[in-house]
Amino acid sequence: MYKLPVWNTIGETYRFIWSERGAWLNYILGPVLLLGLLPTALPLLGFDAITPQSPKDFAENMPIKSFLVSFAVVALLFIAIYITFVVAWHRRYLLGPENTSAREWITWKRRHWVLIGRAIQLVFFMFLVFIVVALVVGLPVGLIVNFPIGSGVDGTTIFEIIGLITGGWTISLFVSVWMIGTWLMFPAAALEDRGFGIRKSMSLVRSNRWRMFAIFLVGSVWRMFAVQIVLSGITIGIVFVVFASAGGLPDIPFAVELLMGIVSVAFYFLAVAIGVSMLSLIYRRLRDNVPLDEPEAA
Repeated sequence: MYKLPVWNTIGETYRFIWSERGAWLNYILGPVLLLGLLPTALPLLGFDAITPQSPKDFAENMPIKSFLVSFAVVALLFIAIYITFVVAWHRRYLLGPENTSAREWITWKRRHWVLIGRAIQLVFFMFLVFIVVALVVGLPVGLIVNFPIGSGVDGTTIFEIIGLITGGWTISLFVSVWMIGTWLMFPAAALEDRGFGIRKSMSLVRSNRWRMFAIFLVGSVWRMFAVQIVLSGITIGIVFVVFASAGGLPDIPFAVELLMGIVSVAFYFLAVAIGVSMLSLIYRRLRDNVPLDEPEAA
């Protein structure tokens, strides 16, 4: 049985990101500028969300319709850009630079709809898993602990509460590790493999779920969390050191606000590129080393 090499996979992912740093800049240039300039463009289009001067003035000063339209425009545009970037970067890793280009993020083809379909499929699957876990685990635990409805935690000892919290986290961890086996259908969707669904993804992962979990935890999540903390610290430091020296903390100039927004979006897409590269590498290694037993897709 093939086993994913955890440290080698992490190292190869970061070597790929470093070797493709120029391509990454080309891929994110359009999305970063578009998302960074969007707050400026919306007021020019008449979609201006006024910030109230005080909480009690919110109802009077906040144009709800304009705010909702602005929020919908930003949300839909962000989702579209996110999907196109994810698909383009999956293809960059799996197909190579000779078969891909940065122009892919401005295209919308069948593979994007396939990825959206897989995401919807995953949401429904997660909902079903949640219902099953709640019924199988939640009801027996409630009977054992004997929580009367509406009584809160009266009569329950601290040890029972700690046990419930620990058990809940443990169950969530195991469910998350099991669900990680569905992720491989996303790089397959980027290659327009419409026959590669949840069932094939689960079959391909098999005994590598904990290794996948370790790869993403060690190689992606905590490092990007640390980068975000450092970035936030630098931003706060710039604001307080540069502007507080004037005797107070005035409003942040638009140029500085725009720059901070662009830097934040760039770091976000760096995190996405790292995660997508890891998932593409895992997909390719398992696809090339693990035979599929089931010919039909989910």
